[in-house]
Formats: sequence, C-alpha cells, structure tokens
Amino acid sequence: MTDITRTTEQISMKIYCSFFTIKISILAGLLFTALFVLSCDKKECERKNCTDAIPLYYDPVCGCDDVTYSNREEAECNGIENYTKGVCEKDCEEKTCEGSYIEIYEPVCGCNGVTYSNSTEAECKGITSYTQGECDGE
Repeated sequence: MTDITRTTEQISMKIYCSFFTIKISILAGLLFTALFVLSCDKKECERKNCTDAIPLYYDPVCGCDDVTYSNREEAECNGIENYTKGVCEKDCEEKTCEGSYIEIYEPVCGCNGVTYSNSTEAECKGITSYTQGECDGE
C-alpha cells in the first residue's frame, strides 16, 4: 500500500467519523428539544391552588387543562399559562337535567346559544358558562 492510498483512507475515515458525529449531535439535540418542549407544556398546565384575589368580571378563557375560567386572571392565578379566549367546548354540551331547578324567569344565554329561564336551569343542564339576559336572535 502506498502512502497516498493510506492517506486517502485516513481522510475518508475522518470524513465518515465527522459525518457520524454530526448525525449523533443533531439527533441528541432534537431529542433534548422535544423533551424540553414536553416538560414545559406540562408545567404550563399544572393547576395550583389559587389564594390571591381575582377580579370579578366574566370574559371566559379555556385553559390548556380543558377547564373554563371566568377570566385570564383566574386562569393565571390557578397556574394556567396557556389558554384561549372563550369557553371550553366540552363545557357547552347540554345534558339531561337529573335534578330540579326553580322556575323564576331571569334569563341567561348559555355558551351554546340557548336561552335558559335562569342560571339554575342552565347549570342543571350542564351549562356552566353563560351571560345574563336572553340570547340574541331568539
């Protein structure tokens, strides 16, 4: 074997090792990034006990934990950092009322667009997010 052949083989081996090292580094970086993102998502959605005072106004947000909060301050006080504007979809499904409710007419508009005679009827039917008054268009 000549010196040129040996040198060529050594260069080829170094290139192969460098390429392999780069692949391993990229894969390790991707794995670390994926684990970091997943751990962040869990922390942002860990509910904690809220002991602070929160404003009493209704501008609902849906937390990453699929719970509807009255407003963003309530969500954040409960440790929820990721939320979207509006109620959670699951909270707007009407169910059969298993109990009873008072029959006083103080209408509320449920998040599902249905007017209920009062908040007790809405809650009995599984609607926990509503505004005072009749729904528009009814």
